[in-house]
Amino acid sequence: MPVCCRRKQLIGRILLDRGVITEPELQQALLAQKKVENRFCLGEILVTMGRLREIDVAIALVIQHGLSYIALASQDIHREVLDLIPAGVARSQRLVPLDRIGRVLSVVTQNPLNDEARADVEHATGCRIATFLSTRSEIDAALSRFYPETF
Repeated sequence: MPVCCRRKQLIGRILLDRGVITEPELQQALLAQKKVENRFCLGEILVTMGRLREIDVAIALVIQHGLSYIALASQDIHREVLDLIPAGVARSQRLVPLDRIGRVLSVVTQNPLNDEARADVEHATGCRIATFLSTRSEIDAALSRFYPETF
């Protein structure tokens, strides 16, 4: 069957198949997810429970959605690119601009599938957005590095 016609695997199944969680851990996380009002992502719940590392979730998302992963710690980002996204938008949407080519702005985020964040950044910059994946801790570190809060 062609790749385009395959049904997308559930994140829990990917994590099980990779051997990074067990079936009981998955079931416990799914129960916890049902109890949470905001409906956190399953991967976030497993990380919070101490069952997974952030990178395990990122790898599963790469597999599930065919996303590209960017390690932000090694990135040098030009100030003019950083200035395209206001610090408040970058922090509230938890994303970091990476590069701009013409009218396309590459952005690194924990959730590249967040259409609301994409719309906010497109509105703020006037650019089309290409999203890439990174871990929450890498994004938080990059936000602190590139958008230091001043008091």
